[in-house]
Amino acid sequence: MDHKKSNVVVYESTNYSKFSMINGNRALNEHKIKRIITQIEHGNDMLRYYPIQVHTKGIGLEILDGQHRFFISKELNRPVYYILVSEKKPMPEIANVNSNVEKWKANDFINCYTKVGNKNYKQLQEFLDKYRFSVGVCLSLLDNGTPGSSTGGHAELTEKFQQGKFVVNKMNEAVEIAEMAKQFEKFKNWRGRVFILALYRIREAKKVDIADLVVAFHKNMDMLTEQATFKDYIVKFEQIMNIGKRKRLIIT
Repeated sequence: MDHKKSNVVVYESTNYSKFSMINGNRALNEHKIKRIITQIEHGNDMLRYYPIQVHTKGIGLEILDGQHRFFISKELNRPVYYILVSEKKPMPEIANVNSNVEKWKANDFINCYTKVGNKNYKQLQEFLDKYRFSVGVCLSLLDNGTPGSSTGGHAELTEKFQQGKFVVNKMNEAVEIAEMAKQFEKFKNWRGRVFILALYRIREAKKVDIADLVVAFHKNMDMLTEQATFKDYIVKFEQIMNIGKRKRLIIT
């Protein structure tokens, strides 16, 4: 088998002080670090085969990708193996490189863009912390003021989010819908997308007041059970609203 030699040079150094993190590096995962250190201590040391990526800044080196490998090398007093990246990469490209090497979670992207001062991602994090919906629900609410579709499939919105282009357009509308859903917090699934979507559809239909729906729910909480679709939730709410009524009330 023929092997063609690459012109990419891998360097090594034990001068840990010349390396630095950049704003946008994700937070270190202690569980991951312990797991890799355990593997190395048992003879499976692969650090030299996975060099980190850095670029020069002054007399130092900034880590673009591989902060976990750097920390582990430093912790174990091993050489840091690295590749010099000559071109200056914008933060979205750095985030994508990191995500491709090891799949990033939504929180990694939020942390990355918050650290570089993107106020939209800071607002997103604050909204997440307050209501604890899924990231997908929060993105939909803050982007367009709706819970999105029942499947939650928004590839374009997800791509914008990962590239650092997410913008909070509908904060007031998002808070209004979130507070509406929170009135049902005694129901264990009140944060679910399909549940919120059901409430949103009921509100938009304007055939029943949400305040009346809340009152009916608190009188018959045991009737509200987890449902597979937003339509099933609407049917359930309709049943709850029609308790004791002679004439059937249609709520959507």
